Amino acid sequence: MNYRGTLNHMNTSEFVREFEQEHKVKWMDIHSRVKKMIRSVFEAAAKVHPEMHSPTSRAMYGVDVMLDTNFQPKLLEVTYCPDCTRACKYDMGAIVAGGEVVRAREFYNYVFGCLFLNETTHVSPL
Repeated sequence: MNYRGTLNHMNTSEFVREFEQEHKVKWMDIHSRVKKMIRSVFEAAAKVHPEMHSPTSRAMYGVDVMLDTNFQPKLLEVTYCPDCTRACKYDMGAIVAGGEVVRAREFYNYVFGCLFLNETTHVSPL
């Protein structure tokens, strides 16, 4: 995220390449730590709210994460029904699944397919 000045948008592959070169870390290692943290947050929430396990339960959440100086993820917030402007505005390469390019114009189709049609082609399970 760029919180000051102008937004510096990069394609996913370009961001990962520059990040790894600059910081001498593997992005997939960071990605797996973030995914593990998010999984534990939702597992804890599901214990408090067992209705999350209902096969008729549907929801979309936004998760804001920052990395500390050791590249450990820190949870900032979880929001229900997040603003998806950026996901709809930019084409993104998938972090996993072979770097496939996900077209922004298809974002809500993928979300709908996941939530209501059990389509998981463009989804990374926790």
